[in-house]
Amino acid sequence: MRRGVEQAAELRAAREQAEEARRRAEAAEKRLAEQAGSAGAGQDGEVARLRAEVERLRSLLADKERELHELLERLQSLELQLKVCSAERERQREELASVQKSSLPPPVGVGLKLMSHHTSKEVFVQEVVKGLSGDLSNAIQAGDVLLSVDDKSVDGKHLDEIKQWCLGPRGSPVEFVFRREQRLRRVRLRRGAFGPEHAQVDHDVDEDQQRPPPALTPPAAPGMAPAAAPQVLATRAVSPRGPGGGAGAGGGAGGSGAASYWT
Repeated sequence: MRRGVEQAAELRAAREQAEEARRRAEAAEKRLAEQAGSAGAGQDGEVARLRAEVERLRSLLADKERELHELLERLQSLELQLKVCSAERERQREELASVQKSSLPPPVGVGLKLMSHHTSKEVFVQEVVKGLSGDLSNAIQAGDVLLSVDDKSVDGKHLDEIKQWCLGPRGSPVEFVFRREQRLRRVRLRRGAFGPEHAQVDHDVDEDQQRPPPALTPPAAPGMAPAAAPQVLATRAVSPRGPGGGAGAGGGAGGSGAASYWT
């Protein structure tokens, strides 16, 4: 595309040069005609010089017209190549969309394995699954603390509920707020396997404005123990087992006894 723009600029410059040569040739011919009628024997040399200048300008004009013709042919060739490349790119996009649709049935996530810290209860990214949007976007890494999903705070929420927030139809948008080294980042992705061109990242989000208030958890009824803290969750395409032999829904994770979910 850049080469086509350069060729168009060269084409415009060649046209301007050809037009200037044409104007100069016409002016020289006009002067020659004016002087030819009144030229005496002493002006023969000037007439000859003007005739030579006219011939030179005519030759220059012919060269510029040939150059202009060549540039036009090259520009047409580049335009044809651009059309072919655009058609091939669209075909590959359709093929990729078909492969993704057939290999990632809904509902799908973005490929994040989440874990709840055993003391702080913060939900953080334990692993980013290769090949899905969380990985392809280059916007999320292990250790990022998850604060909200689609403006819903994860504070006090069970990982089963967070899992449902993360899942949805392939290609549908989902928005996360993460904390990394005391800085907040809002990350918008598409569920499934979409690259960085489909991701949007806002850095240094204002926590007071962007993070929704923590959900209120009703106190446990007298004589009843509070609900156990959630442990592990991952969001990815439906699969009976996670990478590295992780357990499926309801199974153990890494021998810690925590439940893990691949969705």
